[in-house]
Amino acid sequence: MTEQDPPTHINVPMSDASRERILREDRFWTAPKLIFLCALTLGLSFALLYAMSTNLIGPTIHQ
Repeated sequence: MTEQDPPTHINVPMSDASRERILREDRFWTAPKLIFLCALTLGLSFALLYAMSTNLIGPTIHQ
């Protein structure tokens, strides 16, 4: 590990390529991106639930 690499808590034997991929993904998924992704997912799920509860989408067998 060089000085520019952040300390990691990877305690699993793996190849160097896998380690680099995990470190690259950890650098990509920062807190603002994760918060935005969670908010987007929550918003879409509420929109889907609303559309289903007002019968905009979904099965109409029992109507």
